[in-house]
Amino acid sequence: PHDGGYLLGELIYWIADEVKVRTSMSQNTFLDFINSAIQNPESPYAAIYQKKTISSLKEIIPIKSEEVFGQFEPSPNAKMSGRVFLSGGTTGKPKEVFFSTKDFDVTAELLAKNFHVQGVGPGTVCANLFVAGGMWSSFLAVDRALEKCGALQLPIGGQTEMSLILDYLDEFKPNVVFGLPSL
Repeated sequence: PHDGGYLLGELIYWIADEVKVRTSMSQNTFLDFINSAIQNPESPYAAIYQKKTISSLKEIIPIKSEEVFGQFEPSPNAKMSGRVFLSGGTTGKPKEVFFSTKDFDVTAELLAKNFHVQGVGPGTVCANLFVAGGMWSSFLAVDRALEKCGALQLPIGGQTEMSLILDYLDEFKPNVVFGLPSL
């Protein structure tokens, strides 16, 4: 986390079974997950690792290597459908990430499920105050997820003048506001 802590974890209560699962996870569990992912014949990594079993994370690090990711990174000449996003750069130079159209849709679906269990659905009025542009994903991801939830959206955007934001919030009275904590 860029701010030094997992804030969402502080907003929930852990019950006994979840605590047991959370504390029993080990590096082996993660390695098992990695091994099953790369051995999946439909995974792009299967061809690279050629059904190899990973016994140490050192075998797949550095993650961003030409051998592993070079063929999947978009280039200006690439004929692929998707989006390239940049991180905000709070830890140094902004990092690039490519989401295929399918990847972005799956991400939005998972985010929508998260919103849904928190009560967002048809009839919920949601203000999106994330900053659009800058090659950031937040505004678009929230927009797509709220669309999947069937919520009524107010795509205000965090770069809007504060007096207008306050006017919109007063006029449309959203039930939920998405945005940066600093805003």
